Amino acid sequence: MLACGSLRVGTTTTGTWQWTDTHTGKRISAVSYRGEWSGSTGTLTLSYALPSGEPGKRKDVTCRLALSSIPLHYGGRRWYLHCDTNRLCS
Repeated sequence: MLACGSLRVGTTTTGTWQWTDTHTGKRISAVSYRGEWSGSTGTLTLSYALPSGEPGKRKDVTCRLALSSIPLHYGGRRWYLHCDTNRLCS
């Protein structure tokens, strides 16, 4: 998301990515995101819906992911997500 410009460090960025069936034009799925950045830390919040188990009903899900970064020797920063295991994931 950083590489394609959907998220930009130092700003609050929001948007929605969606997937569409190219034959029918019907939306298959979508996820909304909000990235909030401040220096070397930030959060990425994802919101989407899953089937609830009842026909025709969906359950809203929101995931908030902590982000941190380390400076690189050649400039810039490498960003990591904090996993449930308290490890960093790239």
